[in-house]
Amino acid sequence: MNDAHSCYISAISAEKELFVRLIFSELTLSGNMLKFRCKNGFKALERRLVTMGCPTEWLSELDRLDGLKVSIVELEKLLKGR
Repeated sequence: MNDAHSCYISAISAEKELFVRLIFSELTLSGNMLKFRCKNGFKALERRLVTMGCPTEWLSELDRLDGLKVSIVELEKLLKGR
């Protein structure tokens, strides 16, 4: 994910759109509130604030989510294509 963040920051507008379309199925901006729905394994990002135990260790729960590995492969393909 850190590589994806760096690539997104340096990406041109069209590349940023590809990132957003890969990760999100829905984005809504209303006033100062951004609401979003994630695709596939990225749904873990929606649940990052609902953890059991230490809130800083939510990443340890990701391996239990369906579709995460597929989503990571999709993101890696996008990064390699840059």
